[in-house]
Amino acid sequence: MTQAKKLPRQVEEQIIEKADGVPLFIEELTKAVLESELVHNVGDGNIAAGSLRPLAMPATLLDSLTARLDRLGPAREIAQIAAVIGREFSLPLLAVVAPPSAVSLQGALAQLVAAELISVGGELPDVTYTFKHVLVRDASATLSRSKRQRLP
Repeated sequence: MTQAKKLPRQVEEQIIEKADGVPLFIEELTKAVLESELVHNVGDGNIAAGSLRPLAMPATLLDSLTARLDRLGPAREIAQIAAVIGREFSLPLLAVVAPPSAVSLQGALAQLVAAELISVGGELPDVTYTFKHVLVRDASATLSRSKRQRLP
């Protein structure tokens, strides 16, 4: 994830301590740090943007995943609708379920793939998408009951 560029040792230690050996949480915390302004990419490494006080990291894996989804803006709604379908979903089914007011499905799905929250398999017209992990799907499954009821 760091593309072979080291993080400051203190940042690594905080990630390791916070994640408590859970690989997906290590990955999510590392992404959160890299997406934040806590470190800057310089040469063959990353340097701290300022003093390395204890980093403001999400308390749980679910909090981390939810924060990443929140940063995706309109693509988050598509992730929420897809989560109602299940861990795996097809583009045709999602197109039927998503409201006409939803953002471009192709653009939102591309954004979710780029964020490594879902993966894509197959070829058109049989393209399927899968949430990276069941916990990613669970974090996405925050669509309110009233909105779920309005879905076809």
